[in-house]
Amino acid sequence: MLDTVRLAFPIHLHNSQLDGWKRHTIKIGDLVVKEWWYYNSKLPSAYGGGAFLVKCNFYPDAYSKVPLVILELSVAKAMYGNNFMMFMDIASGISRINSLLGTDPKIPLVDVGTGKLIRADFCYNHVVKGEVVDYILALGTLPYPSRDTKHYRYDGVTFSCKDSHSVFYNKFQECRNALAFGLLRQESQLCTPEAISRLLGIEKLFLADVTTEIAAQALETDLKRLRINDRFFSSKSEVLHQLTEAFPRRAAKMYGILLGVAELGKKELLATGAVNERTLNRALADAYAAKISLPRLQGTESLPPLEIKFW
Repeated sequence: MLDTVRLAFPIHLHNSQLDGWKRHTIKIGDLVVKEWWYYNSKLPSAYGGGAFLVKCNFYPDAYSKVPLVILELSVAKAMYGNNFMMFMDIASGISRINSLLGTDPKIPLVDVGTGKLIRADFCYNHVVKGEVVDYILALGTLPYPSRDTKHYRYDGVTFSCKDSHSVFYNKFQECRNALAFGLLRQESQLCTPEAISRLLGIEKLFLADVTTEIAAQALETDLKRLRINDRFFSSKSEVLHQLTEAFPRRAAKMYGILLGVAELGKKELLATGAVNERTLNRALADAYAAKISLPRLQGTESLPPLEIKFW
């Protein structure tokens, strides 16, 4: 449900509280124009099985000259020592994380529940068993509005803009834990307060306010923008059959457009001059309204829709 978070606290740290921290400066000539302190701590997880990293930063003159402490950690790793297991109970997690942070005297005494989220990685494990690669190949052909598509380092695909990333990848390939086999990991990585506010419609989100409903909203929004929230990933023959039934006079042309988008991408298909933007957008919109997906480039069977089910 929630993996990496970055939490902001408007508090000041005195010099005595910065023992063991490292100072970093940016200078113009001999003039220090910016300074901050940082400290990293590795602590045992709440339920054993590994450790988790806490990154601490202190900015004496942050935004509007307000001092700021920023903590970054993985909620899942703090609980389990790994992040392939989803941790759902934020309230109890806050209590345990507070206790764990309290074991290192160099970490500021804060209630992480009151920390403002300036980064939040919402996550979900789709259990697709032996079809992880099939889903990743199908996802890699999809257009995401106003985002760039790149192949992810752990057998996956990421749809990125400046401050947000929607990621799908093979969790087993990343962590090499047998318990993660068959998990297609979905993450909605919101990397700034503006990205969080824009997607969720919440001006200020604190860790204690995070619920499964909020996490589901973030993840489902990505599925909707990819237009796969309520439809199968269909094979070429199935897509052609669906188009023939729904749009008998336009089926062949629409199939060619959908196949072209799947093979080349929307921008690249338009660049060929084979279709104009208006016709392409109409074909995609009509197919979406009819719940017809882009055709799978590999495989002859349809893949079930991806759904977020925390409950």
